[in-house]
Amino acid sequence: MIEPMELEYNFSKSEIQDGDIICFQAEISDQEAHELESKGLYSDPQRFYNLLQYRAMKSDAGGEPSVDLGASPEVQDTTPGT
Repeated sequence: MIEPMELEYNFSKSEIQDGDIICFQAEISDQEAHELESKGLYSDPQRFYNLLQYRAMKSDAGGEPSVDLGASPEVQDTTPGT
């Protein structure tokens, strides 16, 4: 689960624990976000970590591993006609 942190809280009050990941992101414009997304990149950490959580590894007939994005709810939600 990914949640924005409250800036006025300290780590203890935010309930940060061992193993938690804190991401920092510079503010980007809507145009910059669109340019990243048009290249197949993610413009925010929440969407990127959602991909990591729901991806599945599979192998083709030659045994080469690849990533299957079909398990990601976000990928399914952005598919036309679904």
